[in-house]
Amino acid sequence: MSHTLRYLTLAIILVLGCATVYGIKPSGSYNIQSITQKYPNITFTRVITHDKYHLQLADIAPTAKDKNVTVLICYPDSGNIKEWLGYGMLLAERGYRTIMFDYRGFGLSDKFSIEKDTLYYDEFSIDANTAYNYIKKRYPNSKVGLFG
Repeated sequence: MSHTLRYLTLAIILVLGCATVYGIKPSGSYNIQSITQKYPNITFTRVITHDKYHLQLADIAPTAKDKNVTVLICYPDSGNIKEWLGYGMLLAERGYRTIMFDYRGFGLSDKFSIEKDTLYYDEFSIDANTAYNYIKKRYPNSKVGLFG
């Protein structure tokens, strides 16, 4: 196979691969009870943004010696808490309290009109800030890290 044909094939594969990941892909609901039965160190709660959206939040207590550090996980533009839970559990096993939340329009948070070809909404910053404020109010002496 000539080098030109190889490069052309690689370019086509890359273009098709990138086309499938473009845009926001919110995922639907999950069962809180089944998660808390499997992981008793997780507490789910609802928080309210300043513009009155209810967000689902997971507060994961450390299962190792507490390092007094809380990590806020802001997952990317697909999925929900359940799909990114492995990262939260990994951090908890290493002594970090972990906070995860569903952006509006994702998981169990309030519905929000999302155009799948739009990559970012300013409202997502409000959601992350609301989760951060939860940490500062609930764990005022904890250092805060961001995982995204």
